[in-house]
Parts: sequence; C-alpha cells; structure tokens
Amino acid sequence: MPSRRHTVRLAVLLILAGMALHAHSVGWGFLYDDFMHQALLRYRDRFPEVCSWNLYDYGVRPEPGDSLYQAGLYPWWTAGDFRVRFLRPVASLSIMLDHALYRSWSPGYHLTNLLVFGAFLALAFRMFRTFGVSHRAALWALAFLACEDVFALPVGWIANRNALLAGTFSLASLLAVRRYRFCGCRGALVLAIGLFMLACGSKESGLMTLPLVGFYLLLIERGKNDESLLQGCVRVLRCGTLWLFTAAAVLYLAAYSVAGYGTTSRLYTTLWGEPIVYLKRLVVLVPVALTGLFFGVPADMVFTRPQAALLILGLGVPALALLLLLLRRVLRGSRPAWFAAVWALLALVPVAGVTTGDRLLVNACVGTSLLLGLLVDGLGGIRASLGNRRYGRLAIVMFFVLTGIVFSAPMVRLRGGLFMKLAGHDRAAIANAEIDPASPDPGAVFVLSVPGAFFALTLLPTWTVIHDDPSRTISYLQMGRRPMELQREGESTLIVSYGEPGLLSNRYEMLFCTAPEPLAPGTVFETVEYEATVIDVGPTGILSVRLDFKRSLDDKAYTFMAWREGRLRRVSMPADGATLELEAAVPAVSYAP
Repeated sequence: MPSRRHTVRLAVLLILAGMALHAHSVGWGFLYDDFMHQALLRYRDRFPEVCSWNLYDYGVRPEPGDSLYQAGLYPWWTAGDFRVRFLRPVASLSIMLDHALYRSWSPGYHLTNLLVFGAFLALAFRMFRTFGVSHRAALWALAFLACEDVFALPVGWIANRNALLAGTFSLASLLAVRRYRFCGCRGALVLAIGLFMLACGSKESGLMTLPLVGFYLLLIERGKNDESLLQGCVRVLRCGTLWLFTAAAVLYLAAYSVAGYGTTSRLYTTLWGEPIVYLKRLVVLVPVALTGLFFGVPADMVFTRPQAALLILGLGVPALALLLLLLRRVLRGSRPAWFAAVWALLALVPVAGVTTGDRLLVNACVGTSLLLGLLVDGLGGIRASLGNRRYGRLAIVMFFVLTGIVFSAPMVRLRGGLFMKLAGHDRAAIANAEIDPASPDPGAVFVLSVPGAFFALTLLPTWTVIHDDPSRTISYLQMGRRPMELQREGESTLIVSYGEPGLLSNRYEMLFCTAPEPLAPGTVFETVEYEATVIDVGPTGILSVRLDFKRSLDDKAYTFMAWREGRLRRVSMPADGATLELEAAVPAVSYAP
C-alpha cells in the first residue's frame, strides 16, 4: 500500500493532469451567456432593472418602459406569466470579481474556472479519504473524476461555473460536517452551514447537500454493525446536525419563494408543477446519465438527437444491470460504496426537469467515480490481476480504465472542440452581421431566420458587447430553422407564415411559453416596435401571425435580416401586396439546436 506522502503526490499529479486537460479552454473567449453577463456588467445604466450581483436572474416578461422591453431581448410570443428567475449570487459575484480584475480579458475568467475545478478535485479526493476509502481506491476514484469528460463545458464555459461552485461548496460542507462530528468543534458546524448556503447560492442543486448529510450520518457514521435500517433512521432523525441543515434549507427555500424566484416555462418541469411529466423525465434520465458516466456514452446525444434515447436505453439498461450485479458482488457491505451510489442518484433528481445534457452531471460523477474507484480496487487493480493471472478481473478493470480514463481524456478535447466550433461560428456570424452601426439611433433590427436557437437567444448581448453598441434594438421572429413567407399589407403590416413544424415547436421557443396547449388564434402580443396577432395555429405550433409595425416598413431606422449563405444578411421588404419567401436556414454545424 502506498505511503501517505506518496498518495498525496499522486493525487496532486492527477489534479494537475485533470486541470491540464481543460487548459485549452483558456483561449475560448466569451461564449453565449457570457456575453449576456458582460453586457449587464459593462452597461449597468442601460439595464437598471437587472441586479449585477444576480446575473442568472432572467426575470419575467418585461413591461413597456423597461430596458429589456425596449431592447427586444424577449421574443414577441413571450407569455405574460413567463418567469425564469434563478437566485445565484455566489456564482454572479465570482463573475463580478473577475470583471473587476480582468475587465474584457476573457482568459482571466477561464483561469478562475480552472482553479475552481482544481479545488473541486482536491476536495473530492479529501472526501474519499476522510470517509474511509483506501489510498488506492481514492486515487483510482480521483483519476476517473479528473478525466471525466462531462466537465468539458462546466470548466470551459465561464457562465457554467455555477455548477462547479455548487459542487465545490457542497463537498466542503460535508467535510466540515465530518470534522464537527469527529472533534465536536462548533465552529466546524457553523462553517458547514455557511458552506451549504454558499452551495445553494451558487446553484439550486446545492440543496442536494441536505440529503447527503443525512445519508452520511446514516451510512458513514453507522453505529453498531448489526444496526438495522430502522434503527439507523431513528438515530439520524435524532441528530441535531441534520435538523440544523434542514432549518437552513427551509429558510433558503422560503426566501427563494417569497422573493419570486423559480421558473414558469414549458422548458422547465418541476415535481410539484407537473409530477407525471417530471417522473417520466427522471425515469429516462437515470439510465441515460448512468450509462454515460459509467460507460462513456455521451448523454448529449439525447440533447441533439432525442431519438437516440431509445438506443441508449436499450443498450444501457442491460449493461447497468450487469454492473449492479458486479458491484454487489465485489463491494458488498461497503459503506462508502452505498454512499457513492446514493450520491449519484440524488444528484440526478434536481436536473430531471430540464433538457438532458452532460454538463448537468457534475455532481453525479462524484458518486460514479467513487464507485468505479472502489470497484477497480476491489478487483485488485491491473498489476495484482495480471500477477495473479485473474484475466477475467483484468479484462473488467481494463474496460473501465479504457472507457473512464484513457478514452475519456481525449473526449474532453472533442466535446470542448464541438461546443467551441458551434459557439465560435455563432459568435463570428453575429459579429459579421450586416448591421450598419451608422443607422439612425436607436436602430431596430428584425431577424427573420437564424441558424440555431443559441444564436437567437444571445444575438443581442453578443452584438452589444462585440461592437460596444448598447443602444441597438435586435429582435427575432423565430428560433427554429423553418421556411417563412412574408406578405406585405399596406405601409406597415406583414403577414408572416411559418413552414412546418410551426413556431413554438423548437425547445427553446417553448422556453418563453407557459401554457401546454397551443395559443388561440386572435391572441395579441405587444412589443416595442410592433403588435403581433396570432392568425392560424396547427398541431405543431403557430402557422401565421400578423405584425403591425409602428412605423413604415421602409423606414430607414428599420433593418430586416435573414440567414443566407452562411451570413446574417440584409433583406428588403416586398412591395404592398407582394410576398417574400425565405428558405429554411442551413446551420453552420449540423448539431446546432
């Protein structure tokens, strides 16, 4: 067995190696939501309604006169009761601090992400050792965790730092609980509660720390070996530590609710809002996520190709069943193994209500990595299996080492490269859009067709930051890629007909809707520059809408644009009674949402 000093050295090397896998992201620059954060920080006077200490609060449908209403950030079909408000002041303040230090120098923000990732790995390793895992098993678990490719976006994308921070503070809180339970230091308990609040303030999934504390008390601090499950539950429920965490969680949730935070959107499903839909998503998420974490199958395939879910489930469920039997045989009675399994499953509960994606599995991979580390150690590792000629065990160990470490490491670059390719194309296309900075101020830009939903969502803040043009109004008429026909009626009216599938069929168009049923014909929406009246609705969404503009369509302050030949180009409006047909936009990359 390696000495403690040797173990620490290997752990440091593994942590540095894990950080090195993501070093290439330092050159990514600002991407997507990063531009929204930069716009809010750089032009605070332009958006007075938004708190710079809470950059993840995307608010409600703005009212006339609000800065966000004037800017056209929200599409015309945004529901009146739309709400996407996240309370994440810790993550926001970390970006504010970066802005104070680095201003527009994006590599500095990326370096912060790398440092947070290093702290996350160090705390995870410390937890593995503190919770009774052997040196060898802890090192194997750290190796699996450091090379896990689900970190490609949370580490490389500045705005996704919230997931790393929540996981880091959650780990630190559990370690503080361990110290309090071991030495009785009340300061450690106060620290644990404070770290728990920081985890919740980084991302809502930080609430997962509460049940983890309960399962730590039940499994890791188990009393007598013959203690029954009922006796253990009674012991935990009598523990003051758990009730202090519960009180802190209740206070946090009460403040969260009273302040109006939460989501009202078709893109987000909650257990208390739509329990059946939520449970269906959870049933699909668990095997898909675990198949990805244990066997290296990207869960993002379900995000880009929803039909792939059936294939992953068909292959993954039997593989997971075999793995479960193997874990039971090798790790039977292991308290850390049970705790790791609970960790992995609990971490999936908060993310079941959103679109499946690997970047949401940051916390779950702590549990799966620990399980794999315990399994490899329990099988004897590579050297012992080879020396004892246990070739069956050697084959199993090599399989997980190959899929979890050897192949996973280059997948970090591949996943990051694919995301950077998509985001880089969108960033460049927005920067090179045929928008005339010399047009009348404030100029209104209407985008008729886009190459992807992410492009549309971040079009305005990206243009604003890149061109230092905070006065521009930019709005879009769709987020999906579908053909359109525009018929002009009079001086200032357009009849817009959408091809199949209709408007609101794209998942991000649904983001701004709240009602599950289609909009009724005659529904009216008001924007800063026009009034939209729904004319026709089909099974897939809105098929046509009437837009009554407040000025002539030929006004020089108006710019109409469409995605053509790989660029956002200006188009002229048809004459009165004439029509303009636009083909479906062709995305720069095939996997653009």
